Amino acid sequence: MKKLYLFLVLSVCMAFAANALDYTFKITVEDPDNVKITHTDYYYNAIDEYEVKEGVNEYAISVNDSERLLITVSEGKILKVLNEDGSQNFDVTDNKFDLYLSPYNWGGMTETDQAYTVKTYDEATFRNHSVKVTLDKPDGIRMTLLGGSVINTDKTEYIIPFNDEYETQLDIRAANTDNLIYKITADGVEIQKKGNIYTIPLVDRSDADDIKYVENIVITQEFPEDMNYNIKIAFTNGDAACVSSVTYGDEPIEDFAAADGFTVRPGKKLMINLNKADYKILSYSLNGGDENQATYLSYISEIVGSDLSYVITAEKYEILEATFVVDDPNIVKITKYVYPYEELNLVAGENKVTFKISEDAEKFKISAREEGYEIARIYDATYEKEITVSTTYSSTNVTLAKNSRIEITSGKIVRDKTAVVYIDDIDGLNYGFSITRGGASISGKAGYNLVDFRDKDGRFTLNASGAEAIKAYRNGEEVSVSYPSYFSLENPKDNEVIKLFRHEENAVLHTVTFEMLEGALDGFEVKKDILAEVDATAPVSAVGKTTFTISPVSRDAEGLTVTIGDKTIEAVDGVYTFDTEADTTVKVSKATSGIEDVIYGKDGSDAVYNLQGVRVATEADINSLPAGIYVVNGKKVAVK
Repeated sequence: MKKLYLFLVLSVCMAFAANALDYTFKITVEDPDNVKITHTDYYYNAIDEYEVKEGVNEYAISVNDSERLLITVSEGKILKVLNEDGSQNFDVTDNKFDLYLSPYNWGGMTETDQAYTVKTYDEATFRNHSVKVTLDKPDGIRMTLLGGSVINTDKTEYIIPFNDEYETQLDIRAANTDNLIYKITADGVEIQKKGNIYTIPLVDRSDADDIKYVENIVITQEFPEDMNYNIKIAFTNGDAACVSSVTYGDEPIEDFAAADGFTVRPGKKLMINLNKADYKILSYSLNGGDENQATYLSYISEIVGSDLSYVITAEKYEILEATFVVDDPNIVKITKYVYPYEELNLVAGENKVTFKISEDAEKFKISAREEGYEIARIYDATYEKEITVSTTYSSTNVTLAKNSRIEITSGKIVRDKTAVVYIDDIDGLNYGFSITRGGASISGKAGYNLVDFRDKDGRFTLNASGAEAIKAYRNGEEVSVSYPSYFSLENPKDNEVIKLFRHEENAVLHTVTFEMLEGALDGFEVKKDILAEVDATAPVSAVGKTTFTISPVSRDAEGLTVTIGDKTIEAVDGVYTFDTEADTTVKVSKATSGIEDVIYGKDGSDAVYNLQGVRVATEADINSLPAGIYVVNGKKVAVK
């Protein structure tokens, strides 16, 4: 069986749709009455709740998606989880131990065999020491004990109990980036900030005979009334216009580029808004430190808690000119690549355009205005090179340089090849059935779909979202399907037939046999699945519901009698059409009886009717009719 490479086009995640991954856990529990162990989905919805016994509990978990193992304890209890080597696992948070499990190659636990010990303590006796925390403001602070307990402040005084073995550290930070802390002291000693966190050791065991505990922590958020800080903003090229505005809190700073800077009270946010429209912002440095890359920044911000000195390096964009040469402005459409995506007013011939070499301001999108037309060629005359025109997307992006001359040729799309795509059923699909080629999507229907295409359209993408399984056949041969809903047909050929079956019972392989005398089909051709030519002198293989046609290809073709069992197939416009779904015998013979005369240009005015009783000509015009059998004056006649 040939292999058809069918590629996934939904999302990268689906490409990793993995088999289940098996995890094994050995969890030693000392107090099973107060411990609960649950297997949940990613959103903590229970999949399975496990029995917990004293001692070692073994659990085997098969994980199909992003899931969790959750260990919790009863109210009033404290949870501690120890690793296999006896060390404390610091992933315990709010008396909950949460292990993220995944069958994929990222994000989850990579070790599938895990061992833990679960300990519980009465909260009242476990936390055997306490520290007093005083705040000058009731909110804006977040405190975290080592081990995971979190306090978001809403009052000015706290007594925080802690365990002197497991909870020996308190981390304090501003609750959000808009808040500042002026100072923190622990028993009168000022604590230095590391990054944005103040870390306070609550227990000092440097002298085993004299263990010391922190008793009082004071958090001061408000800065002294007489405290001010100086802000300086300087520019390497002396051009302050690369900054569009500066604000401090809600107040604009008008003279932000003054040599001596400006003075502000601490605790608010400084916003330096950059002029990205006219300048390329290269970098900035703060307080003489390293330069920070700033190409993609729109602003620089900082909560002021010290003197700040900025140096900004920027380059003003040069205004350049280029030319688009357009053959037909009624077909060609050119828009700017960046917001607000302005469309150029085009004329036939040369179109001058000015632009800046900025973040994508030198890029333009070239497309055809209407469906059925295309951009056939884009040529960069300045650099004498062809620009590849996208056949996957509706537009092609072009990046201009100084004095670029871009020549654009357009035209009507001519698709000179045809393929057949068949699907047995589209009921229940999420978005119907669609066929995409050359960037354009076609809504498909159940049964046969004729798809016109050209070589430059590339592959076909067939979308049957919601299909659980599909059997596929290419030109009568079964091909493997890697994913049933989204896949691609590489290198389609003219007159190809692709048949898809969502229901296996519809994909019945069968044989169609034609019984006839030699020469019975002279002047006719036989096709199956609309396009596939067949040799009717030998048994013809077919799969699923298959439409056959017998069509005249010559004016010398005589009429036929076509029967299947006791049913006679009548011709419509000279073509005999029938469907098969199982082994079938088709009998074909010349239809000569009942024909009274053969007409070759006989003059007359009598009406000529086809076999459906529709008047199609007069007797004088009978030679202009297609070959076939007609009725004149109540008699059957044949036109050759």
